[in-house]
Amino acid sequence: MADGKTMIEGKIVRVCGRGAEVFFWITQPDDLVQSRHANGFFYESDDLQLLMKHVKPGCVVLYVGSHIGNHAIFFEKFLHAREIILIEPNPATIDHLRINIGLNRL
Repeated sequence: MADGKTMIEGKIVRVCGRGAEVFFWITQPDDLVQSRHANGFFYESDDLQLLMKHVKPGCVVLYVGSHIGNHAIFFEKFLHAREIILIEPNPATIDHLRINIGLNRL
């Protein structure tokens, strides 16, 4: 590319539920997390459903190990978090996280 950035092949998939539609960028369909997204589900969906019973709307979430944003997107779209503070120590994952955050206009 002219700007010196490398394009990474992937596709955008949609996950729907509870009246909301979210999107994830998939680059490795065999990856444990991304395979769930590719099949229309959140990763660790049972754990996320349990959180809905214990976390109140408008909460502030500190999310350490944000990975590609699975939980962060859930917190915003379904728990209606007021603020989500993301920490992701793996530089190789941060661009993927940013893409998923952007796809969902967070």
